[in-house]
Amino acid sequence: MHMHGIQAHATLMQLPWSLALRAVCTTPTLTLALTPVTRSFNRLLSTESATPKTKTKTKTKTKTKTKTKTKTKLSKDDSNSLLLTSIKKSDSPQNIKQNQQSKSEFHVHQCQGFSSKHGHRCELRVKTKKSEVNIFCHHHKQLRKNELEMSIKKSSNSILANSNSILVRCDGTRKADGFRCVRKVKIDFSSVYSNPHYCCPHRLQKSATVCRNIGGDKLDDRRPSKKNVPQTFTMPYTMNDYLNFGIKHKTIRDLHVHYHKIIRKEMMRSTSPEDGPGYIYVYSLEQGPRVANRRFAYFKIGRSVDPYSRMSQMLQRCQIIPNVVEIFPQVEAPESMLCQMSHRVERLILLELMARYNTAGFKCKICGTTHREWVRVSRINNEDGKCMTDHEIWTARVRPIILRWIQFGIMSSSSSSFSSDTMPTKSETETEAENQTIVQE
Repeated sequence: MHMHGIQAHATLMQLPWSLALRAVCTTPTLTLALTPVTRSFNRLLSTESATPKTKTKTKTKTKTKTKTKTKTKLSKDDSNSLLLTSIKKSDSPQNIKQNQQSKSEFHVHQCQGFSSKHGHRCELRVKTKKSEVNIFCHHHKQLRKNELEMSIKKSSNSILANSNSILVRCDGTRKADGFRCVRKVKIDFSSVYSNPHYCCPHRLQKSATVCRNIGGDKLDDRRPSKKNVPQTFTMPYTMNDYLNFGIKHKTIRDLHVHYHKIIRKEMMRSTSPEDGPGYIYVYSLEQGPRVANRRFAYFKIGRSVDPYSRMSQMLQRCQIIPNVVEIFPQVEAPESMLCQMSHRVERLILLELMARYNTAGFKCKICGTTHREWVRVSRINNEDGKCMTDHEIWTARVRPIILRWIQFGIMSSSSSSFSSDTMPTKSETETEAENQTIVQE
C-alpha cells in the first residue's frame, strides 16, 4: 500500500519514485508511518546507483542529446529541492501565525436578505470581514444589483440630467407584516453600493432615543414582528394630546387593546368630590416575599393622605419593613402642591404599569389580604453589558409613567373639558366590576 502511494505521488509531481520517497520521508507526519518500509527502499536505491551506465557515442548528435539530458536532470533536482523547502516552510510557526490572523479577520454572519414568498429572513451564512456592513448571500446580492439596474432604467431622464441621483428601494422592514418597505429613496449615483438606504420613517426609527423592547428581552435575528421589533412611544404633554391619546387612537401598539379601553373610560369619567388630593408613594422591600433579585425589581405604588402612617400600619399589620423610594410630592410641600385627583391618578398609573409589565400581587400570610399594587419589572442590560440596578429601573422605566399621570391629574382638575355636562358619568358598581376583571386577569 505504501509503495502504490509513493508511486502515485511521484506521477503527480512528475518526479522519479525514489526522489518522491525522499520528499515524503522528510515530512514529520509520515516518518513514523514509513520507518519499516524505508529500509527496503534504501536497498533498491543502492542497487540503482550500482547499475552500469550506457556508453555514449562519439557523434555530435549524441553529444547534444546528452547535454539536453543533463539540463533536464538539473532542472528536476532544482524542483525537488524547492519542493522540500516549501514543505519545511509550510510547517514554520510564522506561516501558522499568518494563517490564524487571516482567519480571525473574517466572521460568519447571517444573510440580511428576506425571501420573496414568505418574508422570512434568509438562513444562509456568509463569511465576511468585520468592517463590512452589507451582509448578503450570492442570491440576494444578485437581486439587489438587478433592483438597482431596474431603478436606474426606470428613473426619469430629468432627474439624471439635473443631478447624479437615482431612486432606490428602502432597505427597512415594515412592522405590520415584516416585509421589506416599498418606498423609494433618492440617493447619489456614487453611493449605490455603499451603506443601506432608508426612507424617512425608518431613518427616524434607527435614530430614535425613546425605544422600548417588549418583554425586556434582547432583539434576535428572526422575522420582525410585534414582539421583537422596538417601538417608539410619544409622551403627551398637553390636554389635547392626552385626549387624543386616550380617546381618538383606537389601537396603540404600546398598550394592549383591553387596557387601552379601560384607560380611555377612566380618562373620560367625570370628576367627583371623593376624588380629592393626596400623595402618591412608592416603596420596595428589603426583607419579605417581594425582595428584588437578579431577574426582577419590585415596586409597590399606592395613594394616601398621610403616607408615613400608612407605611407604619403595614409594618404593624404585615410585619413588612418598607424601603421608601419616593413620595409625590414631598411631605413638606403645602396642600396646594398635592397630587390632584389622586384616586384616579393612582388607578391610571397601575393600569399602564399592568399593561407594560407583569403584576406581582401576593396574599399575605399574616393578615390574609391580597396586596395588588405590586409591579414586577424585568432587568435589562445596559450598554456596558451590566444589569440595571433598582435605581436605574426606577428612573428610566417607572418614574416617567407616574409623573405623566400626575400631570394629567393637574390638567384635568383645572380644565373645563372634564365637566359633568360633556362627559358621561360612571357609577360605583361599574368601577368595582372593572376592578374585579383586572384582578382576575
